[in-house]
Amino acid sequence: MLRSHRPPSDPFKTHWISLTPRLISGGVIVISGLVLIGWFWNIDTLKSVLPTWVTMKANTAIAFLSAGVALGVVQHQIRQPTSTQLRAIAQGCAGATLMIGLLTVSQYLFHINLGIDQLLVVEPATAVGTSHPGRMAPLTAVSFILIGLALLFSSQRLQNFVQPIQAIVFTVGIIAFQALVGYAYKIEALYGISYYTQMAVHTALTFLLLCVGILYLYPNHGLVRILTSSTLAGFLGRRLFFSAMAIPLAVGWLVVQGQQMGFYTAKLGISLLVMLSVVTLALLVWWSITSLERIDAERLGTVQALQDSEASRRELAQVQEALRRSEAVFRSYFELSLVGIAVISPEKGWIEVNAELCRLLGYSEVELCQMTWVELTHPDDLQADLDCFNQVIAGEIEGYALDKRFIRKDGTVIHASMSTRCSRRPDGSVDYFVALVQDVSERVRNEAERRKAEAERVKLIQEQAARAEAEAANRMKDEFLAVLSHELRTPLNAVLGWTRLLRSRQFSPETTLEALETIERNAEVQAQLIDDILDVSRIIQGQLTLNLCLVDVGAVVEAAINSVRLVADAKAIAIHFSLVRDSQADPANTRSLVVSGDPKRLQQIFWNLLSNAIKFTDNGGRVEVSLEEVGHGASGLGDGRCEGENREEANQFQPTAHLQPPTLDSHAFAQITITDTGKGIHPDFLPHVFDRFRQADSSTTRTHGGLGLGLAIVHHLVELHQGTISVDSPGEGQGATFTVRLPLMDRPQSERDGLPEDMASYRPFESGYALPMNEPHWVSPTPVTSLATPSPEAQTQLQGLHVLVVDDDAETRKFLKLVLTQAGAIVTVVSSAVSALDLLDKVEADILVSDIGMPSVDGYELINTVRQRSAKEGGTIGAIALTSYAREEDRQRALQAGFQVHLTKPVEPEILVQAIATLASSTR
Repeated sequence: MLRSHRPPSDPFKTHWISLTPRLISGGVIVISGLVLIGWFWNIDTLKSVLPTWVTMKANTAIAFLSAGVALGVVQHQIRQPTSTQLRAIAQGCAGATLMIGLLTVSQYLFHINLGIDQLLVVEPATAVGTSHPGRMAPLTAVSFILIGLALLFSSQRLQNFVQPIQAIVFTVGIIAFQALVGYAYKIEALYGISYYTQMAVHTALTFLLLCVGILYLYPNHGLVRILTSSTLAGFLGRRLFFSAMAIPLAVGWLVVQGQQMGFYTAKLGISLLVMLSVVTLALLVWWSITSLERIDAERLGTVQALQDSEASRRELAQVQEALRRSEAVFRSYFELSLVGIAVISPEKGWIEVNAELCRLLGYSEVELCQMTWVELTHPDDLQADLDCFNQVIAGEIEGYALDKRFIRKDGTVIHASMSTRCSRRPDGSVDYFVALVQDVSERVRNEAERRKAEAERVKLIQEQAARAEAEAANRMKDEFLAVLSHELRTPLNAVLGWTRLLRSRQFSPETTLEALETIERNAEVQAQLIDDILDVSRIIQGQLTLNLCLVDVGAVVEAAINSVRLVADAKAIAIHFSLVRDSQADPANTRSLVVSGDPKRLQQIFWNLLSNAIKFTDNGGRVEVSLEEVGHGASGLGDGRCEGENREEANQFQPTAHLQPPTLDSHAFAQITITDTGKGIHPDFLPHVFDRFRQADSSTTRTHGGLGLGLAIVHHLVELHQGTISVDSPGEGQGATFTVRLPLMDRPQSERDGLPEDMASYRPFESGYALPMNEPHWVSPTPVTSLATPSPEAQTQLQGLHVLVVDDDAETRKFLKLVLTQAGAIVTVVSSAVSALDLLDKVEADILVSDIGMPSVDGYELINTVRQRSAKEGGTIGAIALTSYAREEDRQRALQAGFQVHLTKPVEPEILVQAIATLASSTR
């Protein structure tokens, strides 16, 4: 019965409700202006109300000024909702309020000073309740952030944001109310946080005013709707809400004052507080109950009066008049609506249409009522519309909504959004449809333009990304070229310097030997740089191949360690090698860890990793090398992936080899771990360790040299061996660990027993040799030392052999003649292929050593011509190609052309002598 009561008057829903936000806006602006005047003219009463209270900061006044303006503009915007200028002003002021709060909170959070606190005025450091002169309290800043958000949302005039806005406002109200309670009870913790600046009393009051003003922007929503309504809920709310806030606060304040004045103890004060609160709230409830009783009595009297017949007739007349007016109102809605409205028969014909629909379709009302909607629907949209229409007829749905196209009278097409509902007869059949049609052509065009703009934006972003990637690639290329130039010129400087000194003056034998060793050492450095560049070129082209055979991994690792032992000893770096065997698979510790691989390339892998470990480890450091057989359970075996690498380059190339690898042991692999105590790797660089041309430090002040190619080459060599490599480092200065995993061979016991005990005694053939490899053979590589001249044992290997050397470079001819003559050979040198052919007609040579790249006639054409001759004319002479063309396809071409051996420049004298001796013995 109480729910049906409505008081006769509704005094709260008057223009005073809409006037409230404007009055509060003006009040907030006046308060903030007075505070600013107080700061500019140093009037303490305007700044802090009382001298012992906290001041309202100048920035706080500015934020209140912006919020007050925003509140007033938003209220004005309600009356002019289409004004874009008002919306811009409201959003700007609200944004200023939000920004002041955000900047202040960031200063507290990040302990920084942005210089905004005393930008307008300067506050002394001894100000009351102030931790940072001129800076508003943290609670004040947070409140401004929330107020700014509420005003921003309000300026959008979106109904969905009403509840969030009111929630934000209630939060600010609670903060401000808490501060006022703190001032009333003299409890600083309620209006301040720790030692930070406290909230001023008039700041809290102004926040409460703003909260009320924002709430009154939406009088038909939330708490304001209830409090301002003429219902019983509003009646009770107005009495209970404010009383429930004011009475406990007043009672508590009185009790606290009495206790502070010494009238009673704390226990008695608490008892008084409880008793007074109960009494006052009981009186409030009693007062509300008696009011409700009076209202209910009035309602019963009204009902009794309505039972009178005359009153009933008047009421009936009023109802009829209301129905007439309602019909008129709905008719006006139908005719004046900005949306097309139609009543449609189940037979698809137009029964009644409004003026807006006639305007949209270009037909008159009479013309439309003689047509069906099927005739005006675009053919491509007709089937979807018919399907929904038939579903309604069948009773499956009550209505539908869809976007479709209509064909106007002039033949043009419009895009429309149509919503349809049906009205049914008592038997369930459809009586008629009501359709709402809204023109959305402009929206469709805007959406198409938006999609086009988005596509252009995406294209622009892609172009910018491509440009940035190209620029990064160019920067990397420039850095690499600069490093390459440095790395080539540095050893070249020593070579040229010592060479010019040796030519210009005489030195002692010791100095001369030192000079020659320096020249040789730097020449080897340049040769290694060139080899690395060629390896990378082969990797990029997918042409890096392996000479596969069965290899003892332990021997390879020991050989690599021996090759870097002198460098490690020079830096006092201890290298510790440990071999861990699988006790289950090899209880007698006799099984060798054998893999299918290229011994030279395997040694290159471990030499590179060990060299890096020594290079980046300070003097007196330590390098740990461990080799162990690990079961199949470990991850990454044979998948070609490398941890820490750039995944875009992984698995680009399929490895090829001259010998197909034997069967792999699918249950075990060899794991080689190299750990150093060096400088470590920064976490940001760790993913790029195996990238080509990438170095952690490529500056001109870097401590360590190199091209940044070694680990990239190692990565691909490991992949070619069907293995994996990973890197880990705790960080800079904490060392690094490289782990290589290679699949072990599945060998029968008979083959393992046949493996020689001293694998290190087997010396691998160099990769340039073209020797038959019909069956896998066991090898264990050892480091090849650089020799300036053949060893004494090699000086008689070529005794009596006649060697014909063909090279267009005079210095190379002199070098080769000297080396081969010291080895006991009879050497004839010529500068061109034509001269070589003429000489072969006159002299019988045993071995032909020829360059490939020569003017007029190259080495390929030379050997082709020689092989076309008979044996008596030298057609079967042993031939070695000695060239700077070091690619695998160059080697294959040389062998196919007729050379038996392919060697690359620069060549070790002992290797050249050994190759000639081996070839001579095989061709005799």
